[in-house]
Amino acid sequence: MNTSRFLIVLLVVALGASMGGCGGQTKDGVVKADRTSAGNALVLKMGQTLEIALEGNPSTGYEWAVATPAGSALEQVGTPEFKAQSTLIGAPGTYLFRFKAKAKGEEELRFQYKRSWETTLQDETLTFKVTVK
Repeated sequence: MNTSRFLIVLLVVALGASMGGCGGQTKDGVVKADRTSAGNALVLKMGQTLEIALEGNPSTGYEWAVATPAGSALEQVGTPEFKAQSTLIGAPGTYLFRFKAKAKGEEELRFQYKRSWETTLQDETLTFKVTVK
């Protein structure tokens, strides 16, 4: 392989690695995000859907919840879903939250992983910065 081809391949690999935590877009216009996307800028176009997947285990009493509701740029679609990794009792899984981009603007979505009956400083918090263009 000559030097210019090697540099092009290296550039493509580096670009792909740098975009790994920024959320990905599927063919149907859904922008997917997870824990690794927290803190990074997520950009949506009007009408697109943002799907945030967060791993958790409700059998421990902990659940992910939206700590700051969507504002004017985003609208939460439906209620959060939980998809277990297996059929075993107490199995961990993934919480899915969906938001529709309905107006231009910037929003900060904050999620907390906590027990509903407790308020402790140990609760985990994730923040997603979303811009709708």
